[in-house]
Amino acid sequence: MAVAAPPQTNIQPTMKAQRLTYADYRAMPDDGTRYELVEGELRIMPSPTTAHQNVLLNLAVKLKAFAKEKDLGRVFVAPLDVQLSDDLCYQPDVLFVAKESKAKITEVDIVGAPDLVVEIVSPSSRRIDRKEKMENYAKHGAREYWLIYPETIFVEVFVLRDGKYEMLGRYGEGETMRSEVLSGLEFLTETVFE
Repeated sequence: MAVAAPPQTNIQPTMKAQRLTYADYRAMPDDGTRYELVEGELRIMPSPTTAHQNVLLNLAVKLKAFAKEKDLGRVFVAPLDVQLSDDLCYQPDVLFVAKESKAKITEVDIVGAPDLVVEIVSPSSRRIDRKEKMENYAKHGAREYWLIYPETIFVEVFVLRDGKYEMLGRYGEGETMRSEVLSGLEFLTETVFE
């Protein structure tokens, strides 16, 4: 009696994905999806909401105008790669590179930690923004880190002290935000959310 051959399937054995380097990541074809590289693995970045984009645009305009007026450095917005190590690359929502750090700016990315990083927090990104990214930006020397919460019109500003972030301030409606890295920058918190 003949034994039937097992059915043919397209299922491949599960294999652990190979860790990517930043060079691998940069060599990938553009498929229209935004990614970050975290410990050698790709993380898909969802499309931002309209509230997110509104905050991003309002903040970027304020920061760029201030930095340009005072000749302090350059402001950029996502998507732009920030390579922190050979297996770690984020795309912060807004970032500032001080004039004295301008060597970090290349034609295609930022190599090393920006002086100021801003993440606009969504419910799905809260844990990553408040823990993973905060720790990695501190470890790599980003001098200031902002978390902006569009759903509550609230901003947290952290400054780097001895390799860890300390709270500089929490700002809500009717309060004036401040920055150490962009010394002299002040504005009412709610103006970012208009």
